[in-house]
Amino acid sequence: MVANFVWGGDGSMAPDSARRGFTFVELLIATAILAMSATAAMLALTAGVQRVQESSRYAQAVVLAESLMEEIVNRPFEDPEAPSVRNPGPGPDETDRTKFDNVDDYDGYSESDKVLRELRTGLPAIAPSNSAGLWRRVSVQYITLNGQAAWDQNNVVRVTVTVNDGDGGPIFVLSRVVVREY
Repeated sequence: MVANFVWGGDGSMAPDSARRGFTFVELLIATAILAMSATAAMLALTAGVQRVQESSRYAQAVVLAESLMEEIVNRPFEDPEAPSVRNPGPGPDETDRTKFDNVDDYDGYSESDKVLRELRTGLPAIAPSNSAGLWRRVSVQYITLNGQAAWDQNNVVRVTVTVNDGDGGPIFVLSRVVVREY
């Protein structure tokens, strides 16, 4: 029997069967396993980043709804020009949000052009990038509470601020009951 010997890196001779290394097939299998592992890790990382972005967008929607709600509830309940009139929606001369002077003027207000607006100027707001495409809609409805006296009608409203995402549906809805102060 003839043994095959190969020269080792250190100058020694070793039998062919003692030689260590990977075959081409083993390298291909190892590379495929590594690629699948890296892909799985990247998918998990990408999903985590998307969740952070969604959370940030939702938090921005909450801030937008709360800021508009505070603006609304800080207005007088009654219209200063016609205190006895209880019609939801702006009057004929209240053509935009800068002219709203009481709570029910906001009924029907919408930023459906998908542009957030400044209160004082009515101009487009400079908004954070995570609020791009968000817009708000307001509903003001006179309601009667259980047990409310007949003489005390139209003194309670439900204000609802809805924040929508682009052409999609609402991503946050905030409602509050506002009562006329005596």
